[in-house]
Amino acid sequence: MQMVFVMFAIVALAAAADADDYQKAACAATPAGTEEYEIVTAAAGCEAKCPDDYSLVSCESDPQNSGSGVQITATSCKAGIATAKTIATCSTGVSSTLEQSGSATGKGELKASCPAGTGALWCYCHSANKRCFQSAFEPVGNACAQTVSDRSDVTVSVLCSGIPDYRVVLIDAEAKLNTSAVFCASDMFLLEPSNGENTCVKDCPPGYINSKDEDAGYGICTVCKGSSARRRTEVCNKCSPGTVPMANSNDCRNMQDMCDEDECTNCKACLTATQLELTGCTVSSSSCYNPTENGCEQNAQEVYACKGKGLGCWYKKMCKSACVCEEWKKVFCGEKYPAGTTDDPLEECDTSFMLLLQGASVPEKDRNASFMALHQERMEVARTASLDESLSGKRC
Repeated sequence: MQMVFVMFAIVALAAAADADDYQKAACAATPAGTEEYEIVTAAAGCEAKCPDDYSLVSCESDPQNSGSGVQITATSCKAGIATAKTIATCSTGVSSTLEQSGSATGKGELKASCPAGTGALWCYCHSANKRCFQSAFEPVGNACAQTVSDRSDVTVSVLCSGIPDYRVVLIDAEAKLNTSAVFCASDMFLLEPSNGENTCVKDCPPGYINSKDEDAGYGICTVCKGSSARRRTEVCNKCSPGTVPMANSNDCRNMQDMCDEDECTNCKACLTATQLELTGCTVSSSSCYNPTENGCEQNAQEVYACKGKGLGCWYKKMCKSACVCEEWKKVFCGEKYPAGTTDDPLEECDTSFMLLLQGASVPEKDRNASFMALHQERMEVARTASLDESLSGKRC
């Protein structure tokens, strides 16, 4: 029995040694540095070491904030968990030193500070029991601090630069390293999509304009939040009233096309509710309502607030309403003006609404009757808007 146990122990030790040798073989050798800044990426479970004559200026794990944090020296770093990659940024432009928090127990703050005459670059936390809520974080002033539930196995470290203001230089350098992973020829444009890899293109795709970048020496594809007349353009035009930018397109989109049927009834109920607040907002000669010209600016805000119920539906209801003036529709309804086709007729203008708009020019008896009629309509619309089973047939 004892012999079996000894043999099992020998096999276990041999397996552990083999695994360690395999891990060492899997970890790539540290590359030789050729630039002022070098990014060293180490595989999971490996240490990211800076080349000779380089100092560590920042480090991160991928994925971040695992709870175990990262282990730091002045020239290397390693993710706290074996399944995370480590990415180190190294530089010849500065010499780094490392300061760490002292030992403590119980819940509380751990703090590490850079000496006078030096500057804090980045802060790091390491914990074998996953008590770090941030692996890497920015310093406050010249110090790093983190409050944890149990300080017994947690270390807070700060990388310090011999140049007090070097952190500003570092942030700018890291930004360039991240955005310049792809370098383009002088006659090309750098395309940086929100998803996917950066690439160089001869002409920017729809939704972008060709922009110059004198510092980079090549062009940049800039998102156009509007419309451009054609490809290969450097001009982005603002969308006209009643339209919005459309992703990956050189054109703007009519807001009415954004109307969600589920929002339409609530938007209609909101607009109906505002009618009673618009009493007297036109003169007797008016036969339509123009929120931009008829006065009653304060009351018109109630109308505009209904955009929150559905922006596309708001424009669709206003553009289809016979109560709204043609002058307003010409500006805000875009290519959908004039409205009122056989397939998409205008909604009739409520006589009661127009009588209320004309206010004092209408006899009091008629105004009161109109008020009651609109009040009943508002109550009915509000009731149907709250009943799911009544939505069909009552939308835009």
